[in-house]
Amino acid sequence: MIETDKLSAMFTDVSLNKTITECVVNVKDEIATVYALDLTESVFVQTSTDLQGVEDCQFGIGSLDVFVRYLNMIRGSSIKVSIDDSRLIIVPKKGRKLSYLLAEPDLIVTYEDSFLEQGDVIQGEFSDYDYGKGIDLKQEEVKDLLGIISLFDPNSISLRVNSKGKLTIHTGNETQHQSDISFGKTSCKECEHKLYSEYFASILSIIKFEHNPKMFISNEEGSSVIITTDNTGWILQPETVDV
Repeated sequence: MIETDKLSAMFTDVSLNKTITECVVNVKDEIATVYALDLTESVFVQTSTDLQGVEDCQFGIGSLDVFVRYLNMIRGSSIKVSIDDSRLIIVPKKGRKLSYLLAEPDLIVTYEDSFLEQGDVIQGEFSDYDYGKGIDLKQEEVKDLLGIISLFDPNSISLRVNSKGKLTIHTGNETQHQSDISFGKTSCKECEHKLYSEYFASILSIIKFEHNPKMFISNEEGSSVIITTDNTGWILQPETVDV
């Protein structure tokens, strides 16, 4: 039996509030791993969870938001999962049954088999860049930042690190209200990364603080910004500006 809460949490991490609309699931040794990319190639996600009873396979999920909403309907229950004739069969313990029509992996336009060859984002295998020690994301700071983003709706966010490694998150441009929130110290020095506020806020709004969220920044030009929890890693593609 599989706990729906874990499955729902995994696909919620992938969907990012409808930012990502489809994905491919790879199952090996009863562990389901998802690598997904949004249509603008601005955010990449990797996550995994147990999928007991399903043999090694690969399948696509289209209409990801619909699938997430169904899983949320049956949260708190245990389910049996199997695959039969291109359908994902979900049988809750209470007796309902869903025969979810799967998509062929090669029809998921944002997926590439090369995703399987890259490092484990969750375990810190990000790239050749030096990210050093991540910053622990604290609930109070994240709540304040999300409040500012919701109130003023900035187009972009800047992660600014000074020469001493202190990180400040700046919101708003010259024609908007602006704010600065301190987020602690990093292991990189003097850099700035600009991110689309929509994607950054989508990630921060769904992270669970009991799952040890961290953010990783490198001062290497062209590097991405990484956010991880115990089970999920997101890679955000920024515009990098020299300070």
